[in-house]
Amino acid sequence: MARKKNIRKILKQSIDSLSTEISTLAETRASKSVERARASAEKMLRKNLKAALKAIGIPTKDDLKKLSRKITTIDKKMRKLTKQSSGRKVKTSTKAKRVCTIRGCNAPYRSKGYCERHYQQWRRGRLK
Repeated sequence: MARKKNIRKILKQSIDSLSTEISTLAETRASKSVERARASAEKMLRKNLKAALKAIGIPTKDDLKKLSRKITTIDKKMRKLTKQSSGRKVKTSTKAKRVCTIRGCNAPYRSKGYCERHYQQWRRGRLK
């Protein structure tokens, strides 16, 4: 928070100094020098603003563009990988340990998703 206040003070001071310079140049009525002063003041303000945003941690337009480019390249790579792997069949292990589907029962699987005891209950109509 203190950093934001310091940055705001610095920006305000630079804006004030630039506005005084512009007003003195405007008083001399030298239109070319006024335009140059405005251009340099805008450039200076943009530079100070970018530095302030960077110090606070707010991303700038350039940062967002870079991030957008990175996202598009990652997206392209992901599409390419999914196209390559879509034709392949995934092998599953047949020796994987299967257990009963009844909650709390960790007995080995027999059939219909049940262990021996629950399978018999299912056959007799006692299992809900």
